[in-house]
Parts: sequence; C-alpha cells; structure tokens
Amino acid sequence: MLNAPSDGKPVPWYANSTERQKRLNAYEGGWREPLNKVSQHISMGATLEDLMARRHEDTQKYTGFIAEWLMDSVARIDLGDFIDSPPPNRLVVQNGSYAALPRFPGYSALFQTVLELLDDDVDCIVELGSGLGYNLAELYLALPKDGPPRTLIACEPSPSGRAHTEALFSTVPQARMATRFFDYHAPELDFLSEFRKVIVISAHSIEQIPFLGPNLYTAMLAGPVAACVHQEPIGWQRFPNLGRRVLEFHQDRTAWAKFVTDFTYVITPGRETENAAAWAAACLYNNDLLAQVSDFSERGLIRLRTLIYDYGSINPFNPSTLVAWTRG
Repeated sequence: MLNAPSDGKPVPWYANSTERQKRLNAYEGGWREPLNKVSQHISMGATLEDLMARRHEDTQKYTGFIAEWLMDSVARIDLGDFIDSPPPNRLVVQNGSYAALPRFPGYSALFQTVLELLDDDVDCIVELGSGLGYNLAELYLALPKDGPPRTLIACEPSPSGRAHTEALFSTVPQARMATRFFDYHAPELDFLSEFRKVIVISAHSIEQIPFLGPNLYTAMLAGPVAACVHQEPIGWQRFPNLGRRVLEFHQDRTAWAKFVTDFTYVITPGRETENAAAWAAACLYNNDLLAQVSDFSERGLIRLRTLIYDYGSINPFNPSTLVAWTRG
C-alpha cells in the first residue's frame, strides 16, 4: 500500500472558479513573451532541434545558487550546509537529497519511461497540461523514426500555451500533432476513442490542481489509455503528517497566510520533503495525486511500473516524483 493521505476536501476559497481563472490568467500572460520569441526564431529559420537546444541552454543558465525569482518567492531561507557554495553551483534535489551541482539534473527519465512503454500498437501520446509544448517536442525528437505513425496531442487550457506548441511543431509539418483545450476540473477525454492504444503523460501540471479527485483517472480508464507517466512534485504526499499539515493550511486561509510569511526553508539534507510540503502549501498545489494512484492501484485498475520519489529538480523546493503505470 502506498502511504498517502486521502481524507478531506479543499474549501472554496482556493478552489473556486475565480481563483482558478486567476491562475490560468497568470500563465496566459507569462507565456505571451515566449510565444513571441519562438515565433521570431522560427521566422529566421530555426528548426525544432535548434529550438530545443536553445530551451536547454536557457534552462541551464546560471542565475545564482538559488534563482532570484525563487528567492523572491519565499519569506525566509536558511542556507544551512550550503551557505558557502561557490558559482556556478546551484541548489538541486537529486535522488531525494539536496546537492550543489554545476548543472541541473535532466528529466530524461520521463522520456525514457515513455519510450519503454511504447509498442507498435501505441498510436497516440497525450500530454495533459502541456504548457508550452516542450515536453512533446522533446518526445517527438526521441521517438524511433522507423516506428509506426503516432499522433501527439497537447491538452492545455491556455491559448498562449497551445499557440506556442503549434509554433514549435510548425517546424516539423510531417508530425501528427494536435492541440486541444483541457480542464482538469472537468476532464473530457472522449476524443481519444478514435485511437487504439494511448499513453498519457503529465509533467508539473497536476501540481496546479489542489484537489484532483478520481474523475481524471476514471476518464482515462474509460477510454483506450493503456499507460500513464506522471512527473509531479508529490513525494511529500507519502508522509501522512505532512499531508495533514498541508490540508490544514488549505482549509484555513488565515493560518495559510501566516504560514507563508513565517516558514523558513532550511537548506540541509533531511529537510527536502518538509520544504516541498511547505512549497505545496504556499502555492496551493496538489495534495491528493498520490492518494489517487494508491486507490486505483489497490483496486487493481492500474499496475504500478515505476515509483521514484523526489528524483530530480530544477526548483529545489518542488522536486519531481516519477510515477508510471499500465492498465491493470
């Protein structure tokens, strides 16, 4: 049994439609500039490989031991064991522990896991909450070129995100690519019925949904979804004490606001999951994906293939856990 909290539901102050729209508007506004930039590069003849190389270069740029935007996002940080870490080292989580590295760990495990799940019957790969489309672009470049044709579908609520994805894939007109509006709060996956066998992925998108509930998994298993790979920051959810604390803050706005102001992120080995839970509480991030995985697994509806907690990070307060399952 996966050790994950599953009781309690969020209250309307952070889950209502107004708050959800604010979150979506923030992404919509923030992604217009990347859309303009990628369009300019494409107009100058950039290929998809060029665009992905630029993306990787931008991701790896040194912006301090902890990036300035991240320092500005928290009230208190105690660098602890890492107070004297020299440039170009930056703080990361690797294999569940804080480390100072000159480069961020890659997320190749996400793509490698998808490739391991592929067989000749898989004719569609879907990303839920696909953002700017870079994950699907990376996956497209990694797919075996001698394999059967496969459709890639980017499911994203933000118009700017969908437009950015379409711009990326305009450089490879031979690709079978589609974008669709998608809402985790009302997951509609009937469009998958035209495919034989589907793999679904999510990467730091379910994190944005404070309470997922069972509807997404019910919708996936009602169609031809054969496998799913999540890269989501849910490692802290395996500890019931942290789950209860996060849920308490999510249910009490006054306590939440005080916590955001008072909590100190102590950067020392052993504090990784506590800090990750604090980040999830402060950002109103998901608190029940691991519980859904656990429930559907225990009922025999899915079969876990991979579960690696806190295997890597770019944001050291929000490390990724890798989950892969196949239909039970």
